[in-house]
Amino acid sequence: MKRTSLRSIFGFSLMLTALACNDSSLTTKNVNATPEAVIILPDSNDGGDVEDGTTVLFRAVVSDADETDRSSLLARWRVDSNSEYVCDYEAPNENGETSCEIAIEVDMEKVIVEVKDQNN
Repeated sequence: MKRTSLRSIFGFSLMLTALACNDSSLTTKNVNATPEAVIILPDSNDGGDVEDGTTVLFRAVVSDADETDRSSLLARWRVDSNSEYVCDYEAPNENGETSCEIAIEVDMEKVIVEVKDQNN
């Protein structure tokens, strides 16, 4: 049996710009932090092997340093480098959790969750 390696992919980042001019004025740009996701191992699995064809519920916690309200965040899931998404964009619950049921196949190596901030 193959094990599934987990990692998070983040959308994008912005840079803070502050310019000081000779006339003592200051220009700033509001920056929205990049949202983050952390995959939680399924309750039914300790990270070990699973049989081919087994459906596993993967969960992730999403967050954004700018927002205490996570309602602007959306997450979607895919497997390996496949461009087809297993679970399309969905808002997390009130605890910031998102989930996706994925049928495990022998050649799978990675489960990826992507999170975006609709305010960016």
